Amino acid sequence: MSRVILIPIRFPLPKIIQPKVIYHRVASGENLTVIARKYNTTVDKILKLNRIPNPNLIHPGWVIRVR
Repeated sequence: MSRVILIPIRFPLPKIIQPKVIYHRVASGENLTVIARKYNTTVDKILKLNRIPNPNLIHPGWVIRVR
């Protein structure tokens, strides 16, 4: 004997919210710690998103993804 479960749904169906991609242009004097705090993220996440091997080697004018 099998059972059928009915799950009510609302219309219209809710949209799946995708995280917004955010970029930042590095200004003179900024470091990844300052940038990470500004966007409420971590240095490690920024390093991974941008494939930056050394956090001390960022330069003014670079555009990096922060989210």
